[in-house]
Amino acid sequence: DQADLMLERKNAEYIDEIVANYGMPTSERRQTIIFSATLETDVQALAHSLLENEIFVAVGRVGGTSEHIDQRVLLVEENDKPDKMLDILKNEIPPNDRVLVFSNSLRTINNLAQFLEKNNQSCVVAHGGKPQNER
Repeated sequence: DQADLMLERKNAEYIDEIVANYGMPTSERRQTIIFSATLETDVQALAHSLLENEIFVAVGRVGGTSEHIDQRVLLVEENDKPDKMLDILKNEIPPNDRVLVFSNSLRTINNLAQFLEKNNQSCVVAHGGKPQNER
């Protein structure tokens, strides 16, 4: 999981060094499985260079969202964001629908989850700071 982060340019030289100098079997003699929700073109090229006869599996539209997902952008002042989220959840989302919220930091998403729970909105936080079995 998170192969895109592992294969970013800053890590590429370390990966090349490990593959070349630390006794790893050649790509013909090892199995490498890479999972990621997103793989940019340059990261795909790096993965391709590390793999032999790879199979690329894509679910949905590569580079796009599902036709069943609604997206919109709202310009909201930083301090108003939790209240705006709560307003949207209470007034625009049907009761049994689910909402997926992305954040740029663990602290922000944890604070939002606390705020929503205090306001009687059930939520689950899943991020890289939690063990896999808790996500």
